[in-house]
Parts: sequence; structure tokens; C-alpha cells
Amino acid sequence: MDIYKIISSKILVFIFVLTSQNFLLSQNYYTYIDPFIGSVGKGNVFVGPAAPFGMVKPGPDYGLGRNSGYDPDTLQTIFGFSQTHVSGTGGGPKYGNISIMPFNEEFNSIYQESLRSNEKTKCGYYSVNLKKWNINVELTTSDRVAFHRYTFLNNNKKGIKIDAGSFLGEEPIPDSREAQQFVGSEIQILSDTEIQGYSRIRGGWNNGEAYTVYFYAVFEQPFTNIGTWKGNSIFPDKKDQPDTGEKVGAYLFFSDSQIGIVQVKIGISFLSSQKAKYNIENEIPHWDFNKELQETCNKWEALLNKIEIEGT
Repeated sequence: MDIYKIISSKILVFIFVLTSQNFLLSQNYYTYIDPFIGSVGKGNVFVGPAAPFGMVKPGPDYGLGRNSGYDPDTLQTIFGFSQTHVSGTGGGPKYGNISIMPFNEEFNSIYQESLRSNEKTKCGYYSVNLKKWNINVELTTSDRVAFHRYTFLNNNKKGIKIDAGSFLGEEPIPDSREAQQFVGSEIQILSDTEIQGYSRIRGGWNNGEAYTVYFYAVFEQPFTNIGTWKGNSIFPDKKDQPDTGEKVGAYLFFSDSQIGIVQVKIGISFLSSQKAKYNIENEIPHWDFNKELQETCNKWEALLNKIEIEGT
């Protein structure tokens, strides 16, 4: 009887081990990615979504002095979600261009910020709740296009601002070491769903010459009220702000009767706004957020499944 028990126990252990191994082998490798690793201290790792070798990296910006835009301190406020970031670099910050921020109040100031809650990140995905307005922000991306989804849970005013003049690493002292300096910006509201413009910045950790980040933004839902700003002056109903050496941006409001979800795709290019538009049409010609998320994860899986590591 004891022999049968011993044999049965060994069989059960064998089945358990075999099943566990098969379960592990059936898991996608990208599910083990944790973008938070290296994001604290001086790691400066970017926590937002990114495609392998992708040009666009949309993510939260908590402070102008943060290299990756991210700060683990939950008492620090988010002031926007920009489309370009570096990861793991030292020295001064670089990029942090074309910042977007949802809000649900009157636009009486060009500055909006909020504390966070329920922050999550995984392969190809970042999400957070903006506590001030109870807005859920979700981000995914392709190689050259950022895909934003905002859920306005309070169903109050649905507003979004696009800041073409914002960037990381700005210093009040001109040409301070490894700081970025503003050169110029421009923005145009083309229709009730399309906006284009650019941001021109120089400096950063490589003390580089001026670079220009062009963008083209397309919204799934039409906006009903608009305005722009230049410097600290707000211009209701004005659709464009040409480059005169000042920071510019646009703000948009959506109908209260519309669904509480607003989606926007932001194409980025270092060549032109039309090239940024082409990137949207070529890379994300649909409005299925989850589909794009899965496509980005599949790109990572194709790279990660080439290597297997075993331990004892």
C-alpha cells in the first residue's frame, strides 16, 4: 500500500512539473516586461510605451528636470504627456516635445497639472488616473505614431490642450550646460479633427544644434470649441499661431453630449508635418486602441522569443 502511495505521489509531482513547464513555455515573452524597472533613483528609465527601436515614446512628464519625464514620487504632479523621450541617459534631459493634457474645466490658464493614482505600465502600454479631474489616460504607440485614449469619468467639460512649446530640461539661464533652450514653435487647427505644428529646440545632454519636431494630430471625435495661445496670452476661437519665437499651443473642447472617451493619434516626424500625417495613415489607419497595443506587443515578442534562458 505504501509503495502505491509513493508511486502515485511521484507521478503527481511529475505531472505538476511537466504542466508548470508547459504553462511557462506557453506564456508570451513580452508579458515579463516591466517598464518600471530602472525608473527610480538615477536610472532614468522611460516608463511609457515604445515599439522596438521606435522613434515615438509617449509618456508622462512630472518635472522639467527629469531625463525620462518620470518621477516615482506620487506627490509630484503630471503637467502633460509628451511624445518624445529618451531612456536611461545621464546628463541633462532631452526631448519631451509636443505635450498633450486632458482636463475638464474652463481654460483660464495655459498651465494644467494633476496628481496621479492607479498608475500602470506593461509592454506597449501606460495608464494613469488624473486625480484632479478623474480622467483615465491610456497610451500605446507604433514606431512613429502615439495613440492616446482619454476617459472622462465625471462627464463634465471635455477639454484637451496641445502644447507645442513644452520640452524637458528648460533652464532660466540661457545656454546653461546640457539644458535645452526654446527656439520656436507653430500650431494650426486645420479642421474640427486635425491639428498640425512643430517645436524647435536646441541643446540637451549632447549640447546639440536646433532640431525640429513636427506633429500631426487626428482626433476620432470632432471638437466643438477651440482656441490658441502665444506666450501667456490666450486667443479664443483663433485657429493658428505662426512662429514668432514664442511658445504656442491650442486648446479644444468636445461636446458634452458625446461619449466620454476621446481618442487621438499623434504622428511625429523630424522632416515635416505632412510626413507626420503620412506616418499616421501608414502605421495606424484605424481607431482600435487594443489592436495597436497588441501589434506593438507582437513586435517585442518577435525579438524576445529568439532567446531562451534556463536556470537551475
